Amino acid sequence: MSTRRAMRRASERQAAASRKGGKSGKSGKRKSGAKRWLVVGGIGLIGLITLLSLILPYLPMPNPTAPTTAGPGTLLPDLGQTHIPQAQSMPVSYYNSIPPTSGNHWGPVWAKCGIIDTQVPNEAQVHNLEHGYVVIQYNPSKIDQATIDQLKATVKKLPGWSDFYIVAPYADMTSPIALTAWRHIQTLDTVDETVMRAFADAYRVRGPENVTNPGAIKGCDGTWQG
Repeated sequence: MSTRRAMRRASERQAAASRKGGKSGKSGKRKSGAKRWLVVGGIGLIGLITLLSLILPYLPMPNPTAPTTAGPGTLLPDLGQTHIPQAQSMPVSYYNSIPPTSGNHWGPVWAKCGIIDTQVPNEAQVHNLEHGYVVIQYNPSKIDQATIDQLKATVKKLPGWSDFYIVAPYADMTSPIALTAWRHIQTLDTVDETVMRAFADAYRVRGPENVTNPGAIKGCDGTWQG
């Protein structure tokens, strides 16, 4: 009997060992398969990232500074963006507003940003508008010096001052104050910071050939200095 019991116990131990070995083998296979899928997945992810890095630069992206036709003021027809030599001047009747908001302008010439004490030629300021400037002009014969000083103080509160702003006199207009951007004009009888801020928020740095880096070419260092 003892021999039979010993043989049975030995047989049971062998079967148990066999079952344990089978489970261990299956577990090892599962771990090996998981590792293989992790490697394959990692390689695939790297490949996808590489592919996207090559494709994304060529996909059309939304331009947050694109010109807008919606917003405050009056929208005027587009007279184009033709560059003309500085020696050439356009007749006042050519432009569809005074001050102008689009049209032929001096190719290599634009006005410096900030406060200018002399009238900016139409052909220079239109170039500024093309590159996203907001131009704020006043008729010295229509407002007194106190209002001019108030206007200059107010524009300094506008967002981003003085990049992409011009303040200057303009004796040829009938309104006391005019705000212009590309294809847009808004006239004022008095200084109104709320209106000026809304106009600047809508159109500043949103010209058809916008420069998004203030101070860069066609930024503050204009070639027409007044």
